[in-house]
Amino acid sequence: MYLFIKLSLLLLLFIPLKAFEVSYAFDYDDNISSHELYKTSFTQSNNKMSFGVDKKVVWYKVEIDNNKDTSLEYFLHSDLAYMSAYVEIFEFDDNTLIKSKAYNIQSEEIGQDLLGASIVYAFKIDKMYKKTIYIRNVSFIHQVISLDIHNAHDSFNHLLENNFLSLIIISILFALALYNLMFFSYGKYLAFFYYALYLVDTAIGLMYMYGNVFSIFGIYGERVYWFNITAILVPLFVSLFVQELFEIKKANKTLHTLLNVMIVLSALNVAFAIIVDLELSMKYLEVLFLLSVLLLFVVLIYLVRSGHKLAKMFLLVYLLYSIGMSVTVASLIGFSPLNNWTFYASGMGLVLEALVFSYLLHHRLTLLEEELYTQQKTLILQKKKAQMGDMIGAITHQWKQPLNALSSVVTMLQYRIKKSENLTSQSLNPKLQQMEEQIRFLKKTTDDFRHFFHPQSSPRLANLDELIESVISLSSEELLARSIIITSELNFEKKIEIYESELFHIILNLIQNAQEAFEDIGNEGAVITIRGYTKDDKSIIEVIDNAQGVSKDVLPYIFDEFFTTKSESVGSGLGLYLSRLIIQEHMNGKIEAFSEPTGMNFRITI
Repeated sequence: MYLFIKLSLLLLLFIPLKAFEVSYAFDYDDNISSHELYKTSFTQSNNKMSFGVDKKVVWYKVEIDNNKDTSLEYFLHSDLAYMSAYVEIFEFDDNTLIKSKAYNIQSEEIGQDLLGASIVYAFKIDKMYKKTIYIRNVSFIHQVISLDIHNAHDSFNHLLENNFLSLIIISILFALALYNLMFFSYGKYLAFFYYALYLVDTAIGLMYMYGNVFSIFGIYGERVYWFNITAILVPLFVSLFVQELFEIKKANKTLHTLLNVMIVLSALNVAFAIIVDLELSMKYLEVLFLLSVLLLFVVLIYLVRSGHKLAKMFLLVYLLYSIGMSVTVASLIGFSPLNNWTFYASGMGLVLEALVFSYLLHHRLTLLEEELYTQQKTLILQKKKAQMGDMIGAITHQWKQPLNALSSVVTMLQYRIKKSENLTSQSLNPKLQQMEEQIRFLKKTTDDFRHFFHPQSSPRLANLDELIESVISLSSEELLARSIIITSELNFEKKIEIYESELFHIILNLIQNAQEAFEDIGNEGAVITIRGYTKDDKSIIEVIDNAQGVSKDVLPYIFDEFFTTKSESVGSGLGLYLSRLIIQEHMNGKIEAFSEPTGMNFRITI
């Protein structure tokens, strides 16, 4: 209900609260004096008018009837006075000038005469009498005026309500700018940053256009004109935003080049405004703005035809925003009627654009996260496939000895059968027991290897002692063949829920990294130690070697993607990167690397 009442009050602002008539007359040569106004022909109009940029001086005539039996005090409001350069008000009774007041809007001291952004001129009108007020309005850029007449009570309320819609629009834009900055700080995705700058820029520009810099911040004089630089920055921020959002560099090199040209031209125009001439820069802006709009539509049409997921929505919303901007511009240049709807059309279009674009950016981030997740899964799979050869080699090495032993037993038994030797249970049992032991060893090796080939869809309760012993069992034969000793010191206090196959893979990768590190310095005295213990309700696994470690300069980058200290033919720089990724995202843990005096210590905390 409160919102309905508020909107009703807002709608009332669109209608003159007191009966009065307004007319206008152009002063092309600026030679009409106040003494000759009664001879001047005025054209009937409404209380809100715009005549574009070529009508520098216009006279407005306001006639008010008091049909009551008492004298009344009224207040004439000129709400867009801040868009003028100079305003004079002349109050007449029966063609006799009784009072006048001048307002130099470009003066720093004008704040003493304005109420916020409005001229409020108080006058009295006798009972059953008609008052005539003339306003000479000298435009700054656009010849616009918005007049209302109120009594004392309504005048106060009008000043309070006058900024209601503009403040809503500007607040939404600043809020969405903060929203995009938060997403930028989260993901460092530049499109969010550029769009946040664009929203802040346009919000500040609208504060100037709607007069909030006067009414809220009390800034007056020529320095206010510098707020026009926000308009000069728009093509720059829009081009940077579109370039980043749609990854134009990858999509189309020609469009990428054209957008870069637009960015450079916009940056040069900004520099020209600051260093040389702001007013002249504003004239160049008209061409740049038109070119940027046309280029943006070309880019969007190309993306729509290319089947980009976000392009259609972007194109539709940008079209609606362009319509809103066009409606406002058309009203300011006098091409269409000036009223509250047309005046605020650009702001409402910006809010609509910002809401949808912020959603699109969030949706784009979601798509990027999905693509990144898919890429990460692919990298993990590729890494596992790359390690299969090494693991199959380790399995082969482990199986070689028991298979040879089985083969020897079978050959011996075949020989004895062939020689028709008498085989008794006493002579067969030791051989069968020997075969059973070798088969049990083969089965254990197969079970250890199975951890790597059976990824889990969900975590399960696991015994870390057994898992680590399985990894050591799988690696020990190959390590011993290279004169590398591997030992374990395990003292876990509880089982934990984890993805066993993934942790199995990570520990195996750390062992293989240590093995490769020994190859660079020699294997004499080489030892790999795996420690496991529980601390502060966390399970900690340390893989320690004495392979001399890495330098302090290298250590901070050891978990970065594609970073490796090995040659390109040996290392891809993905093993440790993927290990950190899996531990952080799948196990809610962390992995750290410490360079100790004798070697490296990789500590996993889960």
